Amino acid sequence: MLRLDRHFAISVIDCGSTMDAPLTQEVLRDLDALIVVSSPWADGASAAAKTMEWLSDRRLTDLLRRSVVVLNDSDGHSDKRTRSVLAREFVEHGQRVVEVPFDPHLRPGGVIDVRHELAPATRLKLLQIAAIIVEYFASGPAERRAPAPRRRRRRTDRRRAQPTRLPASGRRFPCRHTTEPANPRCGRPTTPMVRS
Repeated sequence: MLRLDRHFAISVIDCGSTMDAPLTQEVLRDLDALIVVSSPWADGASAAAKTMEWLSDRRLTDLLRRSVVVLNDSDGHSDKRTRSVLAREFVEHGQRVVEVPFDPHLRPGGVIDVRHELAPATRLKLLQIAAIIVEYFASGPAERRAPAPRRRRRRTDRRRAQPTRLPASGRRFPCRHTTEPANPRCGRPTTPMVRS
């Protein structure tokens, strides 16, 4: 997150599984991307499909396009055939799908040292999820995007011109909406949502 923080303000919000909750309703208004986490079993995939239907019923089609379904094999007992059938179902409905393999470090939850604790295959899948989400950062609804500020050149005597100094944080684009640094391309903080 520290590397990303130089360029983007990232918020990951887990709103649980209740789409009608007030917190979820508020968060859905300003998402750049949505991650729907599902087990690789029929019941978990059914809940994820209901989430997608809920979004569709409320005409949140832009958010549906900026969503990714993650089939997380949290116990290591899912079978390959079921996973592939479920993944195909989501893909046929226009969803991007990433299958995360079983990793014992993901099961308990909490803080995970991604670099040292996760298996390379799991890290690769998490990077794929991040790559998908990053694609959506600058593609949110136009009404949410602030125009880029125009820089005016001041006329100065060349002999007295000083190099431009960055703020102490080293960031050129502070967000006008919060105290957090912003995505320099859009001027607003980005907020992917994680559902479990």
